[in-house]
Amino acid sequence: MNRKILFGIIMGVLLAGLIILRIETEVSLWQTALGFIIFLSLALGFTNFRNAFLLLIMTLVLLLSIYLSFKYSLLGVVPGAVTGIVIGLLMHFGWIVPHKPFSRSEYIKSQNTQKQ
Repeated sequence: MNRKILFGIIMGVLLAGLIILRIETEVSLWQTALGFIIFLSLALGFTNFRNAFLLLIMTLVLLLSIYLSFKYSLLGVVPGAVTGIVIGLLMHFGWIVPHKPFSRSEYIKSQNTQKQ
């Protein structure tokens, strides 16, 4: 099965589950959206950034948002956070396909061999 098709199916199931959970448990929409946005950006950032200072800042934001959501009983953040993390990781591993870096010298060699 194609990677993007599988990604679309999993993403659709997760978002439908999130909507159903939000309706059935009467979780606040803004809490769920806040958790989704924060944790989606953090999941994408952790998989893409290699700068130690940015990872430090992102880890602080992650831990403080988890602490504050539990301290102030904002438990609606949790379903959005789980969905944001899973979709962020799926986006990283599903859409970003590793490829060989472009080499100018190899390109010139391949063009010269095609002409001859």
